Amino acid sequence: MVAQTVIPLTLLWGLVVIVIVDTITHNVSQSQMNLAMVIFSLHGIVESVAVLSVHQAYRRAVWRMVPMIDHDKPSEVQQVAPATQT
Repeated sequence: MVAQTVIPLTLLWGLVVIVIVDTITHNVSQSQMNLAMVIFSLHGIVESVAVLSVHQAYRRAVWRMVPMIDHDKPSEVQQVAPATQT
């Protein structure tokens, strides 16, 4: 349960640090702002992965949605003989 909270919060703390730096220096570069947007956009993905890694019921539900492919199973595609011209 701790990972579900700590992992996303560490990403959001990056945004807080950028705001503090901007408040102190009154100067934020474009690269810092781009980094802040990347961190903000990663928050949703990281939070989803954290929830899936913590809760077994969610993991089972996701695996039920993902089709399992058995690569050892013979192909169900049938070969059709070429048509003969008469």
